[in-house]
Amino acid sequence: MICLWWLVNGVEYWDILEDDSTMKASNYIAQLRQLRLHVELSRGKKSQDLLSTRQRPSHVASYKAEKSGYGWTVLVHPLYSPDFKPSDYHLFSNVQRHLQGKK
Repeated sequence: MICLWWLVNGVEYWDILEDDSTMKASNYIAQLRQLRLHVELSRGKKSQDLLSTRQRPSHVASYKAEKSGYGWTVLVHPLYSPDFKPSDYHLFSNVQRHLQGKK
């Protein structure tokens, strides 16, 4: 599984999970910490807005506790929305065109 964290200009941080793993709260928090480091290195420690899809109930408590110390504003966004195309559309559209009609 590929996990992507986007900013306005593109992918800021990505991680690949093992084939048989799922996105657990601990994985989510670890990625959030890595994202924070990347953002601070590239943009400084100023306040950031984080657009987030709905969280799984098991992630919510640890997620809220973690991001509260970051000074980020979290903007909740529906998982499926006409405003944004899924990440795989942008990431894999060229691969799909290349493989179209091939077996």
